[in-house]
Amino acid sequence: MRFRVSYIALALALFFEIFHPVSLGAADLSVIPSVSAQGAYSNNINYALSNKITDFTFSVSPSAAFNYTTDVGNLQGVLSLTELQYVKETQYDHLDQNYQINGRYQLFPRLGLTMQTAYSVNSTLQQALTTSGIITSHIPQTYITLGPGISYALTERLTATLGYAFNQANSQDPQFTNYTSQQGNLSLSYPLNNEKTTIGGTVTASETDYANNDVTRQGGIYLSADHKFSEVWRVSFLGGLDYISTNNTSVVSTPVSSPTSSLYSLSPQLGRQSSFEPHIDASLTRSWTNTSLSVRYQRTQPPSGLGAPVTFNMVSVSLSHDFNERLSGSMAGTYSSSQPINVSGGFETSLYQLSPQLSYKLTENLSLIPACSFGLLQELGKSANIVGASLMLTYSYPFFHYQK
Repeated sequence: MRFRVSYIALALALFFEIFHPVSLGAADLSVIPSVSAQGAYSNNINYALSNKITDFTFSVSPSAAFNYTTDVGNLQGVLSLTELQYVKETQYDHLDQNYQINGRYQLFPRLGLTMQTAYSVNSTLQQALTTSGIITSHIPQTYITLGPGISYALTERLTATLGYAFNQANSQDPQFTNYTSQQGNLSLSYPLNNEKTTIGGTVTASETDYANNDVTRQGGIYLSADHKFSEVWRVSFLGGLDYISTNNTSVVSTPVSSPTSSLYSLSPQLGRQSSFEPHIDASLTRSWTNTSLSVRYQRTQPPSGLGAPVTFNMVSVSLSHDFNERLSGSMAGTYSSSQPINVSGGFETSLYQLSPQLSYKLTENLSLIPACSFGLLQELGKSANIVGASLMLTYSYPFFHYQK
């Protein structure tokens, strides 16, 4: 409770600082509410290797996005709710929540402040899957993120940024290990004279406390480069090395036979282990008149609900095309894998996914979006397919827009 109060207080402090009368010069404020209704089918809603559950779901999702910009700052956020209803597995019915507020404020010409905050309650398996590659259950997980930062221009070109990140994950699922992670980081960025390339470096240090009494400490050093070949073609790369030390306990992974989850349990065993792991985040974006392409590869070592950090690999490719003013389409493909680090008997989980989608504007504000997905889950020499289809109707309207 104390942390939630601090979370709100810090967000409000940044809010009032940006809206302070002294900072009010030119200003732009917009609020865009939206609502969507969706029907979906999946032949494997629990992403299980066996005992697959087939079901239909219906959902309604109201949300609102806002953006406020002044001469010295910016505040933007998204607030959304999703009411999920299952036809057969009604015990999974849930109200998911997602709130994000991010801001920046230029305190002085050389000194700037930033804040990133997020709070979500998720029961759809996607939060853990996209951040660490693990398969959880439909028992809701709560995620809290708080990330203040300060940047200072050391010279006309060289900028230093000091940041802090707090992350907390909790669930009532007995197979999910709650954890709290804190990270500090210092980065330098320097744009070259060609005005197209920026190089930099980052040093990080973090500590993750798990509910199974395991403590993981991690340090990393990375180099980065970002290059714009043109306004429509960009490449970025961040790479380095992470040192990971798991103190007090190590863990042994044991498969769990469950009709509702693909999670496996991790049994504590006394020990201390450490390792070096590569850290990579590389991306390419390219756009044409009606088409855009993005490619990304990540290899990171995030904390996870398994009670241990994991090596998380993900390759994603996304292609979108506007056929005309009303009709657009996209195709997204991803491959992800995860494996616990410093764990005796830890095994790899791999997931392949292909997701085509169309979007048709019935009116300026009303869109119809049919989509389908094809997935293949592999673990312990076994595999299972995951096939889904959905139809969404979404309506958004620029409710309020103010300029000064």
